[in-house]
Amino acid sequence: MDTALEQATHQLADALRASEPVIGLREAESTLHAQPASLALLKQTQRIQRRLQAAQQRGDAPPPGVLEQLQQAHEAATADATIMAFAQAQQEAQAQMAELNDDLSEALGMDFASLTGRSGC
Repeated sequence: MDTALEQATHQLADALRASEPVIGLREAESTLHAQPASLALLKQTQRIQRRLQAAQQRGDAPPPGVLEQLQQAHEAATADATIMAFAQAQQEAQAQMAELNDDLSEALGMDFASLTGRSGC
């Protein structure tokens, strides 16, 4: 990579690390990992979601009880302040990245995100 481009990349990364959304996400992630019950609940909810998605992708009906389990887990997760703070921080960081992508795309005159797609070919 060109030295100037590499330097600009490091400056962008430094600026992102110092931005409020990224700082907030790191803090929320640390808080989540310091709360074992919240972390376990989030992981449980994600596991149930993956089971449901896998069944849908196969064209199968949801396994018995999975919809009820997901609803219960979702209700518990939305009642958990630590999980909700983490989700909010994730949304804010994602919004910042989307805005950054838009700015880069506009400056380049092409869709930046499509250039970063990984291909198996």
